[in-house]
Amino acid sequence: MSYYREDLSQYGNDFIYQVDRPSDDVRNVGWIDTTHPYNKWIPPEWFLDALYIACRHKVNLKRSYDHCRLCGALASPYPLSADRFSRKVALGDGEIRVRGQGIVHASPDLIYHYVEVHGYRPPDEFISCLQKRKYLSRAWLYKVLARLHRR
Repeated sequence: MSYYREDLSQYGNDFIYQVDRPSDDVRNVGWIDTTHPYNKWIPPEWFLDALYIACRHKVNLKRSYDHCRLCGALASPYPLSADRFSRKVALGDGEIRVRGQGIVHASPDLIYHYVEVHGYRPPDEFISCLQKRKYLSRAWLYKVLARLHRR
């Protein structure tokens, strides 16, 4: 599931079950590997929060987990996970969708790991769509609930 595709290239899926409508303009984001260079950054906390929320709503699930192609199979724990708001979500077994104005971004759920650990910077369109979507309000709610849970 997680092999290289150029950012913002047309999404093509090998799976039988599609979650995208035929009318959607679906674009790839975050399908990176070691043989192709990628932009880097230090992600802000709001972005990691929103990306985590997106990773809790996966599509195209599969029965096994991919490892990080940047860490290598032996260097990374299996399966990888994202841990925010005192909750974990396993990574490497699905994809996420981030909808924008007339476009849908399709990413492996490993994008969270790529951003947090390897500093991968998604295209500005993706960042903007994630910033404008409901994920930030859900992230805020999770933070409040996590604080209340600690008391």
